[in-house]
Amino acid sequence: MLGDNQQQLNFSTLDNSSLQPVVTSLDNVPQLYPASLNATGQGLRLSASCDDVTGLRHFMACVVNPGLASVGLLGNLASVAILARCGLHKATNVLLLTLAAADAMYLLGAVSFENFLSSLGQSDRGALYTGWRQTEPVAFFCFLVDRLLAVVTSWGSYVSTSVPAAIIIERCLAVYRPLHFRSWVTPRAAWTVMAACYVFWLPWALLSTVPFSFWYICLSDAEYFGYYTPSDFTQQNINFLYIVAAYMLNYLGGVVPVTVSIIGSLFIGAKVKSSARMRKRLSGSKVSHSSHVTRTLVTVSLVFAVVNICYYVITSAYKDDLINGTETGYDVIEFQSFLLVVCSSSNFFVYVVSDPKFRLQLDQAIVRWCCRLRSKHL
Repeated sequence: MLGDNQQQLNFSTLDNSSLQPVVTSLDNVPQLYPASLNATGQGLRLSASCDDVTGLRHFMACVVNPGLASVGLLGNLASVAILARCGLHKATNVLLLTLAAADAMYLLGAVSFENFLSSLGQSDRGALYTGWRQTEPVAFFCFLVDRLLAVVTSWGSYVSTSVPAAIIIERCLAVYRPLHFRSWVTPRAAWTVMAACYVFWLPWALLSTVPFSFWYICLSDAEYFGYYTPSDFTQQNINFLYIVAAYMLNYLGGVVPVTVSIIGSLFIGAKVKSSARMRKRLSGSKVSHSSHVTRTLVTVSLVFAVVNICYYVITSAYKDDLINGTETGYDVIEFQSFLLVVCSSSNFFVYVVSDPKFRLQLDQAIVRWCCRLRSKHL
């Protein structure tokens, strides 16, 4: 939520007879949810590419986060391709493919073109007057694309919080109930659970991103901005939406999966270590492929848990700055965005480092791709 210093939209200053509402006083310019706000399922914020940003913050917002998100997006798409090629006859591959797809959906919001157009729409009047400084049709098109991508990114971010918990539960069954594991955890069951996650989170993604209205504001003859503001539905149900965001989404999308990931990882680690010690004492065998799989999956869930814990600790420590929109608050927001992008981009590299089978499939895919390129040039 934005701070109290952000004024509500004042309709009395708008000329309703025109398609381009004219604002006669800068103090009454719509300041709630301008086009430069970024909705990614983690809350709304002002774009960091405004006049009052520091050089480092601008570099983070326009270079570091989009660049890292681009690498992460390619990595997640590569993960989807490799996991699909390995076969989805294993529940583990189904879970990892779903997570890669959800992370890719989230990262789309960090590399979308309308955010860059908004970044170019800086005004000498400050952060509150930053928006899409194109013609009205172009600004409205950016608004539609922004809302569509907001649904996709929010949906992906919500789903990606549920998958790590499902992975930990799957691994707990694998290490504690190995005899019943294959009959309980089937690919069909994994697909059913993942589909249920997508279906469950879709209404909340739509509810948090769709109910907004577009405004095209004329500040002067040379300054035009595309803004969006909460629709009547949003303003009439603001208490309900706040309760949903503060309690249901916060717990189901944060506290519960993080808790499951941490506690489950501890139990899995203890069991795997005990089993490995016993196996080594009896036969002297090395680490099996199943141990590599378990290590990979637990690492993925722990990365998710650690990043989210850091996110919530930072939010609690700088709560007042985030609410009031101070300079420190903007800095914190960019760092939080960086943490979320790192979390969504890291899984591909975890697979490469900890799973030899995945690494082999990646090497083979690269070789095939190079051979195809070479054959085209011959």
